[in-house]
Amino acid sequence: MTRRSVRRLAWVGVAVCVVLLALGVTEGLLWRPGVTDANLRCLQLGMTLAEVEGILGRPADEQTVGASGGAGGWENFEVHCWRGPRMQVRVEFWLASDGVSRVALLSCRANTLGLPMEVEGGGFLPRLRALLGR
Repeated sequence: MTRRSVRRLAWVGVAVCVVLLALGVTEGLLWRPGVTDANLRCLQLGMTLAEVEGILGRPADEQTVGASGGAGGWENFEVHCWRGPRMQVRVEFWLASDGVSRVALLSCRANTLGLPMEVEGGGFLPRLRALLGR
């Protein structure tokens, strides 16, 4: 091999590495709405309904309103459920002292129906993982 072909091969290797790094960074930075593990980790106690809907990308699939009696009297609460291909998220909102309903309880249940799971998101890496069977 000549010095020129070695140099050319090195530059091709560098270019391939840069492209793969760019794909990985882009995939990691792109946010996808929906009921995903990553979005579930973003939910926190004290968030408003609008903030939760913003993270999950849509209004709840199901909503229940109720009241509970405690030492301080009756308190109103709402339960919202979001369903995704892999899990269901249940978020309980209680009316805070400032008059805004805020997250008081989060729970998640995996899809246990035995149905084939969809690959969440249409990005490059999930498609590649599905193709490789991982």
